Amino acid sequence: LDRAGGSPLQRARLHTQLGMVLGAVGQRDEALALLDESEAAIATQLGPGSTGLVPTLNVRGTVYEGRRDVDRALADYARALAICEAHLSPDHPDVAAIFNNMALIEEHHERYDKARAHLERALEIRRRSLGAEHPLVGTTRMNLGSLLLMTGDSDGAITQFEQALAVLTRAQGADADIADIFYNLGIAYQARGELEQARERYQDALTRSELLHGPTSAEVAYPLLGLGEVLVELGRDAEARAALDRALAIRTREGVEPVDLGELRFAFARALTTVDRDRAVMLAQQAREDYARDGAQDHVQDIDTWLKGQVKRRD
Repeated sequence: LDRAGGSPLQRARLHTQLGMVLGAVGQRDEALALLDESEAAIATQLGPGSTGLVPTLNVRGTVYEGRRDVDRALADYARALAICEAHLSPDHPDVAAIFNNMALIEEHHERYDKARAHLERALEIRRRSLGAEHPLVGTTRMNLGSLLLMTGDSDGAITQFEQALAVLTRAQGADADIADIFYNLGIAYQARGELEQARERYQDALTRSELLHGPTSAEVAYPLLGLGEVLVELGRDAEARAALDRALAIRTREGVEPVDLGELRFAFARALTTVDRDRAVMLAQQAREDYARDGAQDHVQDIDTWLKGQVKRRD
């Protein structure tokens, strides 16, 4: 641009893209400085209500979100939404993308009703404007399913995940999403007590994750843990131990968060009680320390209760 004599508008658009990259690698102050310049230049060249501002507002909202500045993030998304609804239409795909971004913020801050309303609106828009088989419809269903699962609606989550799976299976390049859907379906079926269905979905997630990421990737530990927990519930302890032992080896190499290690160690402890009670107790105690470091007192109490039961059995 310097050599070619680029216009202020071209430079502003480049700054928006560079701001997105800087924000993605954590250089948020530098990103915001560029995005502020970009917004000012575009508003000067095209007007303060121009659709040309929408990409910059969306990117800056994402950067603010990464900095945990929720109010400013939502303010930028709200401005982008108002511009799109006024100049494009309330049913434009760009409007759906903004609703999706706003939903992620609301979900992160446990404002689940607002998050659900935003995702349902995004889904409605994308189905109408893009068609029911578009991959973005699948990913929106996936996001909505995750929210429903988080809020305890296993039935609703399964409906959304199964429909997302059908759409994304027919789309190209959706392998990672499909692996996540299989894993989330495992959680949902497990919560509903349908253990064999859960086991099948965890196995599907494991197979696909291994193909995508390799057999020792941290991503593989998630379906291994789910599979191990369900196998314990099904009384198939030997298979459970194999899955959980492998998951533990992966996670101790990766240096994961204490709560993730605690979850895995306690699951493994429950699978070991019939063959190696000493190791089971040791793992449970380590899990207790993991949860305590993370401030997860409910889990600490669960493990204390379990450990007392093991002492009584020994007596």
